[in-house]
Amino acid sequence: MDKTVLRYGYNNESGIGLRLNPGVKTTGFADLTIENISDGGQWSTNLSASGIEEFFMQRVRWKLNIGRWLDIADANKVCIVNCDFTQGITATTGYRGPLRMDGSKNVVYADNKIVYANDGLHFGHTRANGGAQNIVFENNKTYRDGSARWPGNARVITHVTTWDFARNVAILNNTFQVINGRPQNTNDGETILAEQGANYVPDESIGTVTSATSNTLTDNTKSWGSLVQPRVGVGIVQGKGMGQWRQITSRTGTTLTLKSNWEVIPDHTSRYAVWTWGAENWLVQGNVMEGNQRGIMLSQNANHDIAIVGNTLTNNGSIDIAPFQRETTNWHTTVGMYPTWNIQIVKNSVSDLNGEMGVFIGVHPTQHIQQKPFGTLALGVEMRNNSLTAHTPMQ
Repeated sequence: MDKTVLRYGYNNESGIGLRLNPGVKTTGFADLTIENISDGGQWSTNLSASGIEEFFMQRVRWKLNIGRWLDIADANKVCIVNCDFTQGITATTGYRGPLRMDGSKNVVYADNKIVYANDGLHFGHTRANGGAQNIVFENNKTYRDGSARWPGNARVITHVTTWDFARNVAILNNTFQVINGRPQNTNDGETILAEQGANYVPDESIGTVTSATSNTLTDNTKSWGSLVQPRVGVGIVQGKGMGQWRQITSRTGTTLTLKSNWEVIPDHTSRYAVWTWGAENWLVQGNVMEGNQRGIMLSQNANHDIAIVGNTLTNNGSIDIAPFQRETTNWHTTVGMYPTWNIQIVKNSVSDLNGEMGVFIGVHPTQHIQQKPFGTLALGVEMRNNSLTAHTPMQ
């Protein structure tokens, strides 16, 4: 790595470390050390590479200094392996973290080491392409620097990894750890997070079926426009056909047209919800987590076919699955439901040994300011052979 060294950020000028324009194809870096030497943060972006295709990075040591992330959003076919990244507090560059791969697909990120101070690694969504998809995140060591500090009035949100709207994801055999003391948290610190409720969700809707055919659903009270996001689904949450969901191919006026047929055709007894899955087809297995404020959290999130297996969380919060529903708009701009359907939580170990953060393993459906549930939020939940060690107080 150290035989060839590239440095940028001289003379207090501003700029971007390395740029690959959208559409660049079949390129990459190997066996390099790259350093941002601008201590004032003028070189705010270390890598601008959104929209590229067939990109690799191997055996690269990149010192990001206080510049913001390696931006590889909306990319396709990316392989980043055996690299070493370090980043300090990015106060002058928006408190952005070391890596952004929102909206990217077909990604292998493996055997890498990162030490960072704030924000985190992003594998979430963009408005152009939706959530990241087909991601293997394996055998990495991700260290948050607990000694990092910033002003109390600064709006700094630090998650370790975020996966909003991601699908077909394998998070395997990684280490997530806080080093150099207890970190500064602001009601955050999630190690693996998907949080649909805090995001852009323009297609949400709930209602009662007026009529349906084998591949449509009609609600005469609606006046829908076309879909905004990709891969929007509709699920039956109460009444005839409950537990089914289908992808919507088009939406006009009062009718949804579906990609595949209903197994049981809904009728006027059926309540439905329209959502975009916030976590879809995930395997989270064999990860070790220590020192972060929260653990694995799918918060106000529509989840299906998730397996959380054999992870070890020590003083690292909980495994917290929180499906959510609301029928009012006073707290949020839309009404909606985020169910959890088909999830396995098996052979995990969750321990609170220092008393700093209570721990649990749970799926807890929540309804916001409404007396009765609109529909069923949790179906097909399996929890078995887990170990939970709570802190014993006053000893």
